[in-house]
Amino acid sequence: MATNEAVSKLYCAVIEWSAGGRGQPVVDAAVDALVDGLDTPGLRYLAGATRASADADAAEWVPKVAEELDLPVPDRLSPEAHIRLGRLLSERFLRDRTDPSQFARTMYRLYIDSGYSAELVAFTGLDDWYDLLQAGVVGGDAQDIDEATVVAAQDLVAGLLADAVPLGDYFLLDDSGQVTRTWVSSQQALQGRESVPAAGANGHLLASMPVGWHRRVVTRTSMHDLLFTRPGDRHPFKSQVRVSWRENVCSFTLSNEVGVV
Repeated sequence: MATNEAVSKLYCAVIEWSAGGRGQPVVDAAVDALVDGLDTPGLRYLAGATRASADADAAEWVPKVAEELDLPVPDRLSPEAHIRLGRLLSERFLRDRTDPSQFARTMYRLYIDSGYSAELVAFTGLDDWYDLLQAGVVGGDAQDIDEATVVAAQDLVAGLLADAVPLGDYFLLDDSGQVTRTWVSSQQALQGRESVPAAGANGHLLASMPVGWHRRVVTRTSMHDLLFTRPGDRHPFKSQVRVSWRENVCSFTLSNEVGVV
């Protein structure tokens, strides 16, 4: 798992670099990855770059490191690079709940830099809405814009698992660099608990669900319960569905920040 975390940190730095960031953060991430136990020839060269050569060395070695680690790194400054950075920033925003107006402005600039990608179009009017409200041109409450910004971020984050990269048999690396357990590994772990009726029932439930769900939600389990969360969400989860099995009855509970829905 330590190696997976090292891949995660490195991947986040590489995505920011691919969308136009400087080379030094990637070099620093390469050094940290080596310390954490990740090791490839290209990673060693990248970690050895000097501050003066960081930009040039990142341009030379990031594609090679990505190939060594089988990571789908988009071309530098490509629309896909900006979209992946948008998912990464949206995941961070939803997790940390930083200033929504500043996040909206950042995402609008990213939309322009991406060449007006359809995936980021939801952020086009949000920053203007904040400015018009502040200038008194339109009425309303900033909370309405904040809520619209959160929805736009959630919609973008929903695609985090679309091109997730397998890390061995049990984990996936999504577009935000977050490592999650695979759906199938959770299913197999539950079905292997033959002495625990709830585990077997939950494993059967996972096996019966449409394959498309694998790329839309994250499944977590405590053996007796299932917990479905949004891609990119981290504990404590802001929105979740808990499935509990007791005596041949499944109970489904949807919760959000307010409480049980």
